[in-house]
Amino acid sequence: MTNEAAHWDELRGSIADRFQKTLEEIDIQSILFVVGLQETGIQFKHYNKDDKVNLIHVGTCMVLADLDFYRFTHRDADGWPHFTLIKPIPANSPGEQTLLIKKAILSYFGY
Repeated sequence: MTNEAAHWDELRGSIADRFQKTLEEIDIQSILFVVGLQETGIQFKHYNKDDKVNLIHVGTCMVLADLDFYRFTHRDADGWPHFTLIKPIPANSPGEQTLLIKKAILSYFGY
């Protein structure tokens, strides 16, 4: 197992423990959701579909900001962070996009 794979498993386990979920429930989308929660400062509760999509979007922008794809610009009146795309995200295959997001997530969490 590579260091990256081991770190990924460690991160998933940590998030599963924190939110009392099974390891199988923790995927990229759920981790991006957690990043969105952290970045907005919104408390964990039950969200409607639009809120979930918006939180995952914030999480995606935040982790990709660490790789210089996005830049944080401001918070709106409701406290939601906004970002500007500063360089295009490569049009990779779905597998390559997954690896890019995983690397960005690991970087965000300090791995």
